[in-house]
Amino acid sequence: MEIGGKNIDVGVFLQSMSSSDIYYCPNPGNAGDSAIATATYQLFDRVGLRYHCVGWDEDFDSEGKSIVYGGGGNLTDNYLHARTFIERHHAEAERFIMLPHTVQGNSDLLRDLGPNVYLFCRERRSFEWVREHAGDSSVYLDHDVAFRLDPDTVLEEPFTGAEAIKTVSNSLARSVPNSLMMRLGIDSDITGPTLPLRKAARASKDVLSTLTGSKSVLYALRTDKERTVSSPPSSNVDVSRVFSYGTTPPLTAKRATVGMLSFFDCYERVVTNRLHGCILAALLGKEVDFYANNYFKNREVYLHSIEGQFPNVRWCGEWEEKTDK
Repeated sequence: MEIGGKNIDVGVFLQSMSSSDIYYCPNPGNAGDSAIATATYQLFDRVGLRYHCVGWDEDFDSEGKSIVYGGGGNLTDNYLHARTFIERHHAEAERFIMLPHTVQGNSDLLRDLGPNVYLFCRERRSFEWVREHAGDSSVYLDHDVAFRLDPDTVLEEPFTGAEAIKTVSNSLARSVPNSLMMRLGIDSDITGPTLPLRKAARASKDVLSTLTGSKSVLYALRTDKERTVSSPPSSNVDVSRVFSYGTTPPLTAKRATVGMLSFFDCYERVVTNRLHGCILAALLGKEVDFYANNYFKNREVYLHSIEGQFPNVRWCGEWEEKTDK
C-alpha cells in the first residue's frame, strides 16, 4: 500500500486518526465476523482511538464525522449491509474508511465514492477490482484484520462451561436422534459450574466425540447461503454459526470469539470452508484442510495472506472435486 509514497498498513492509517472520535460499524454476521470485530476493537485500543459503535441500519447524523465500516466479506452480491451503510453515510462524512474487505460487484457504488473515502481490500482480486472501478476514493491492499488476533491472550477469558456445552450440543441435536441425546444427558435443562474456557470446550468436544467417534478431526463446514457441501459429514459442526452471538458491543464479539477459538483448540486438525474457521485454527497452530466457498473469497485470501505464511494450512480447492473421487 502507498500513502504519500510510503508503505503503511491499516493500523498505522488508523493511528493517524487518534486525535478524533470515530464512529465504527462492525460488519454484522456470524462468529467469524465477531473475530474480525474483536481484532478491530483490540486494534483501536492499541492505537488509542476513541470510538462509538453504530449499527449498519442506524440513521445517525454522519456529517463531518470520521466513520469506519468493519472488515469482512459483505460488499458482495450475497449481502446488502455494507452497501446500505456506505450509501447512507459516505457523502456526508469527513472521512469514511472501509476496513479490509472482499468486494464483488457494486461498481456503481464504487464510482460514486469521493476523495474522502478510503477503501482497504483484504486480497488482490478485490483490490484490482476496486481500484479499477472506484471514483475518486483511495484504494489500499492489506490483510484481514482477524490475522491480528493473539489467541493466547483471548483464551485467558473465563467462560460458563455449561453454556458452552449446551450451545454446541444444541447444534448437534439437529442431526442426532433425540433418544441418544437424552441418554447422554443433553437436554434443555443442562446446568453446571463456571469453568475455564478451554476446559468447557473440551467438555463439549467429549460430547461430540461420543456421538461421532472422532477425537482429533473437526469438520467445520458452512451451512449457510455460501455453503458448497450439500451433505456434510454427520459430525459436522458449523462453529461460526454455533457461536454467532453478534459483533457489538465489544464484550459480545469477544464472547463469540473466545467460544470459537476454544472449540477449535480441542482438535488437532480442522476441515473447513469457513474463512475465519481457517484463520483462527491456523493462528492456534492446528492442521487445516481449507476448501473453497461459493465464490473467490477463500482462495484469494489464501493466496494473499496464508500461502507461505502458515505451513499448517493446506489448500484443498473445491469440496466436490476432492470427495467424489
